[in-house]
Amino acid sequence: MNKFPFKAVLLTSAIILGAILLTTGILYGMNTLATKKTINITSPTSTSTWTKGNTYIITWSSTGAISAIRLEVQSFLQNYTISAGMTNNGSCPWYIPANFSTGPNFKIKITDTADAAVHAYSDYFEINMMTSVRRITVSNITVTVNYKNSTIQTKGNISSYTSNATVFDIMNDNFQLAYQSYPAGIVITGINGANYSWTFKVNGVLPSKPCNHVVAENDSRIEWDYS
Repeated sequence: MNKFPFKAVLLTSAIILGAILLTTGILYGMNTLATKKTINITSPTSTSTWTKGNTYIITWSSTGAISAIRLEVQSFLQNYTISAGMTNNGSCPWYIPANFSTGPNFKIKITDTADAAVHAYSDYFEINMMTSVRRITVSNITVTVNYKNSTIQTKGNISSYTSNATVFDIMNDNFQLAYQSYPAGIVITGINGANYSWTFKVNGVLPSKPCNHVVAENDSRIEWDYS
């Protein structure tokens, strides 16, 4: 009996199966590479020294389908949530409260809200005390908030020590805010727990720029309305 045809068929089948497995492996590897999710924090860095009472921009880059992130600052003694869930847009302003801890061992943690295994830490950076002598940069500002339930809240005689304080700085120093950071600027989405769309006017005029690009001036009247 001639056994060679059987061996040829067997060899051909083995070659075909090997080609299928190789192709499947290549496609799987390409798919895994294309969908891999990563986060890299670009600011702060190991040379960053931030001071309490000021606003700084946290920045990061990412790959893969990460739609929302959780943002925290951590040290050996403290774990502080900056945002429990915000759009993954690559940056977020953080106002460091005046009563925040100080030291050289802080780091930022960013986590994919849909997959906690995808996260990243910044380098360790330093948070310092505020300078002992501060100068008022803008004063006598009045803020009025018109809530959806017809409640009106007014705070007057507001001052700021922030250089070139913006409307956002004034609001962030005096109200509990929720906001989203976009490349064009910051959009406030909640004031004192009232979460809906907000618009603002300065001295009766609707600005053409977002609140973090409008510099506050002495005697300004800032009014917020739900929309």
